[in-house]
Amino acid sequence: VPVVRSSATVVARAAPASRPDRCRLTPRLADLPVLAPHHRLTRRSDFTRTLKFGVRANRRHFVAYVDRPEYAPGQVLVGGPRFGLIVGKSVGNAVTRHAVSRKLRAAAAGNTSIDPQTMVVLRALPAAAQASSTILAAELAGVLSRDPVDRASR
Repeated sequence: VPVVRSSATVVARAAPASRPDRCRLTPRLADLPVLAPHHRLTRRSDFTRTLKFGVRANRRHFVAYVDRPEYAPGQVLVGGPRFGLIVGKSVGNAVTRHAVSRKLRAAAAGNTSIDPQTMVVLRALPAAAQASSTILAAELAGVLSRDPVDRASR
């Protein structure tokens, strides 16, 4: 089957809903910043440690667990803060979960200037499905700007 390239006018006539003047005002998920691989939590042991020993911060759209270096003596991390995501089925179907994951990764990508030894796990709540990336980024910035609570004083 020969491949024929379409011109812009043919495409505009064939798919009027995709014309640039009718595009949505919200940014596309593909335009969000990407979290570099060295800023991602990938090992199960890192997730378990952060969930067990990290300070929990409840927000409307997610629960954040932050494990800072004072809670991990002797452990040296290289490459900057690392973020992990937990987006369960309660958030929505696969498409919704992936969209929420991308928004949370974009929010984390904007907060990589914190202590390089910090490990953060974000557990998405069902309300995150309707949240915009700017709201998620603001909530995450608020969590990361706070000083961690001293675990010994609790």
